[in-house]
Amino acid sequence: MSFAGILESPGNDQRWNQAVENAYQLNQIKVEVNEGPLIFTETKSLSGVKYISTAPFLSHGLGTLKKDFILSSKEIELIRKFVEDSGYEFALLKSAVKPASDATNFFLREEFFTFLFNLDGGNEKIMKRVPGKTRNQIRKSLKGDFRVCVGREEYLDPVFKILSRCWRDLGTPSHGKNVLREVLNNFKENEMWFHIIYDHNTPVSAALVFNTGTVVHHPWAGTIKEYKSTSVNNLLYWSIIQEGAKRGCKYFDMGRSAINKGTYSFKESWGTTKAPLYYIYIGKDGSFKYQDSALAEKMTSLWKFVPLSIANLMGPGLIKAVL
Repeated sequence: MSFAGILESPGNDQRWNQAVENAYQLNQIKVEVNEGPLIFTETKSLSGVKYISTAPFLSHGLGTLKKDFILSSKEIELIRKFVEDSGYEFALLKSAVKPASDATNFFLREEFFTFLFNLDGGNEKIMKRVPGKTRNQIRKSLKGDFRVCVGREEYLDPVFKILSRCWRDLGTPSHGKNVLREVLNNFKENEMWFHIIYDHNTPVSAALVFNTGTVVHHPWAGTIKEYKSTSVNNLLYWSIIQEGAKRGCKYFDMGRSAINKGTYSFKESWGTTKAPLYYIYIGKDGSFKYQDSALAEKMTSLWKFVPLSIANLMGPGLIKAVL
């Protein structure tokens, strides 16, 4: 089954690319194919490799197309030639659709999935879709002293405070606050907002949320680790589900996880449907093979111990190398 028609993404919206370009001064690159223009963002890896990627800092999307499509051999060769002629090492396309069966000269990663939760039917029916254990955790968090807020500019500072702390704790360099500000500037109130949860007056959990018409997304979210035992992260998801349903969305896209890693089991625990993602690497000579970066792995293990003020200062200069 193809989920391309369901997986609308801010990664297919030119305004996301523009926000990234404005925040990081990274060039946008347009490549014309039969289906329309693909929009890439140009950067250099931590090891100095020059490459381009669609949907920078998001799980999937191809730039300006309404939805993803099947890449043919002809289109892959067109992209490969562009990569070669432009001096890039490779292009990365983050797609919800697998390339054509006869396509060649690319490297495909298939360990990523996103997770879809059905929002049809009102709160009572939606809650019944949630498996018992997770449903009990939602109810536990609802009995706490937490306060859920939804808004935009007024929550920029506390949302950044939470996300930057969570990124550092995971070993990931943080984005700058200016990225969130650019996103606010580029998307309307009904298209993008923040969810934030307070324990009394302390912000403890937050998410950046998009509404693409029929799908609500939270590409960036985090909960302060000391609060994980309170199930407040379940309350965050439940609040996004409620808001998405109220705004007419049909699905909640919980975002990318690798098989059996990170938040994979947490997202499965919501009774979601897994949708495969296809990361298509097209090298300049047609023989590209992805390899995990030993440098990135070492950096992740060390970054968790960097003081937050330093992580926030240095993070944007590092994260822009990892689209």
